[in-house]
Amino acid sequence: VSRVTVLIPNFNGEKFLPQLFDCLVAQTLTDFKCVFLDDGSTDDSIKIARSYQEYLSDLEVLELSNVGIARNWNRGVEQVTTEFFTLLHCDDAYEPEYLAEMIKLMDHFPGAAIGHCGAVTIIEKGQSVYSSIEAFKQGRYLPAPAFCRSIRDEYQALLSGDYINCPSVIYRASMTQDVGYFNADLTQTLDWEYWFRVLLQGLSICGTSGRLYRYRRHENNLSNQNAK
Repeated sequence: VSRVTVLIPNFNGEKFLPQLFDCLVAQTLTDFKCVFLDDGSTDDSIKIARSYQEYLSDLEVLELSNVGIARNWNRGVEQVTTEFFTLLHCDDAYEPEYLAEMIKLMDHFPGAAIGHCGAVTIIEKGQSVYSSIEAFKQGRYLPAPAFCRSIRDEYQALLSGDYINCPSVIYRASMTQDVGYFNADLTQTLDWEYWFRVLLQGLSICGTSGRLYRYRRHENNLSNQNAK
C-alpha cells in the first residue's frame, strides 16, 4: 500500500518536466502515488505528463483551470488519501533515495507534522552550483543526520529566516486537520507562514541535513520573479 503521494503543481513547466519525471522513475521507493496538477498551462505540459503514465503506474494527470500557486497546492492536498504527501515543484527534482529517506525520517519522529532536508542548488541545465542562500539555510541545520528541535527552539530558528527548503518538505497528511491549508492570499512566503502555523498548533518539525533535493534556480522561477 502506498504511504506517500507526490503532488506536482505545474504551470507551463514543460522545459523541466522530463527531468522531474525521470527522478520519480528513479526513486528507490517504488510504491507511491503521484498527482500532476496542471494549473491551466498553455504549453505541452499535459502531453509530457501523460507520456510518463507508461512508466509511473500510479500517476494521475489533472487538467485544471488556472487558480494560482496556493490554491493549486490546496486542491492537491484535497486529493491526498495516503499517510504522507510532498509538493514537488515542476522545475526541481529529487535524489533517488528522497522518498525512502523522508518516510524513514517521519517514522523516526512520529510526533512531527512535517519533515525537511537539505538541497543541492542546480542551474538551468542541471549542473550543481554554490548558493549563498543554501549556505545560510544549511547553517541552521543541526549536524545530526536526523533532528527535531523543541517547538520553542524551532520557532526561534525560523524567526531568523526561512531556512526550510519548501519543496523538500514531506507532510503528515493528518496534520492538515489542525493546521489547515496554505494561505491563498500570499504569493511569496506562504510556506514560511505555514511552518509557523504548524508550530502554533503545538506540532513539531523534523529535519535531516542530508541533501536529498535538487533545487533549480533559473530566470523564470517564482523566487526570481517575486524578487523583481
